[in-house]
Order: sequence, then structure tokens, then C-alpha cells
Amino acid sequence: MLTAAGVPPPSAGEAAQSARVAAALRERLAASGGWIPFSAFMETALYEPGLGYYMTDRPLFGGEGDYVTAPGLSPLFAACVANGLADLLEKTGGGDVLEYGAGDGRFAQVAFGALLARRAPVGRYRIVERSPALAARQRRRLAGDPATAGFMERFEWLDAPPRERWQGIAVANEVVDALPVERFRVTPEGVEMLGVVAAKEGFAWEARPAEAALAAGVEAVRRALPHDMASGFVSELRARDVAWLADTA
Repeated sequence: MLTAAGVPPPSAGEAAQSARVAAALRERLAASGGWIPFSAFMETALYEPGLGYYMTDRPLFGGEGDYVTAPGLSPLFAACVANGLADLLEKTGGGDVLEYGAGDGRFAQVAFGALLARRAPVGRYRIVERSPALAARQRRRLAGDPATAGFMERFEWLDAPPRERWQGIAVANEVVDALPVERFRVTPEGVEMLGVVAAKEGFAWEARPAEAALAAGVEAVRRALPHDMASGFVSELRARDVAWLADTA
């Protein structure tokens, strides 16, 4: 049986997991006076330890999961990127590769093997991964591949960007699009921030005047557009881009 949207109905396990996430969101709402910005809702739904979408052991990628990314479609993507990494490492005297959000480890698996085949001057292959479940999956994949199993001492997992000085290349494939965003709406009076409240059947939107930082961010985008945002225009703004880029650098 398919739902009206054309997707299979959730299994009992998925429904139970959804209920646990909803309960965590309601707790966060209660602790915040009944309203939270959408970025907080998204952060909880995706990254709450042991509960969030990326933080559990359920399959996420491929036929058993919900979606695929380029590394899962073909090894050619990672192999092509690895050629560019090898060129940069050779030109800059070598160093580490630091991958953000390595998914199921397919990119690391192919890219590191391609770097070895090129005899590129690569040191460590470091993975910044917030999800313990995904980090474990990455370790299993790399340890189970004869091409990378003998080099496991060269792999390192971090739960946050390194703070020490290092030399090398940072790679992030489809990572920034999973960072929490703020939801906003343009009105004749200005910019509203769309937050989340609890509702009888789940959750609902509730607008409040935008905080100064969000209003300034929207205004900066408006100035860069060839046309203005009409009243009623709704979109998202990723306010954490600057902080994320600062962490990566």
C-alpha cells in the first residue's frame, strides 16, 4: 500500500522512532515557552543524539534508505574528485584530506584508494562526523575493503573541526545543505521569522517579528536580487554559513 504522496507507509519501527522525535521536539518547545525558530526544530529533527535523522542506525542511503548521493551512484565521482585532490596535494607539498560528513564512507573509500594509486603525497584521511552511527558505518566499510583495510591507521574520526593548524584539503560533499536554516516571510511591515509550535496533529507554523540578524540577512539578499521579494514571499536563510566556514577554515 502507498500513501497519497506515493511513498510507502512507515513501518512500526519508523512510526515509533517518529513518535520519539516528536516527543523530544515537544519537550524543547515546552522548555522554550511553546515556540522555537525553525532552525532549532531542524537541529533536533536531524541531529538530536540518539534520535535525529542522521544520528540513528537506520539505513539512510541507497535502495534500503531514503535517497542517494553522487558517491553512491558510481565510484567515478569520487575518483574524479580524487584526481583534483592529488593535483593540489602535489602542488602544495602534500598534507591531509579532511572530509566533512562522510555519509556511508563511499567517497572516502574510493578517494583514498585513488590517491594511493596516484602516489599522491597524502598523510591522514580525517573525517569530521557528528553521527556516531554513521562513523561506525564508515569504519566498517573502510575496514572491509582490501584496498583500505591495511591503512586504517591513516584514518581519523573527529566530532568537530580540528582546532590545531594543519595542512591539506577540506572536502564537503552535500553537507551545507543539511545545516539548519531559518524560515522567513516578507510582509508589508517587514520580515517575519516563521517558527514552530505544537499543534493537535503535530506541529504548526507561527510567525513572529524577525530578529535583527535574520532581518539584516534577508535585506542583504534582497539588495543582491534583480527584483524585490513580493509581500508574502517565503523562503529560507542559512544564518550559520559564516560560522561554519569559520570553523572549516
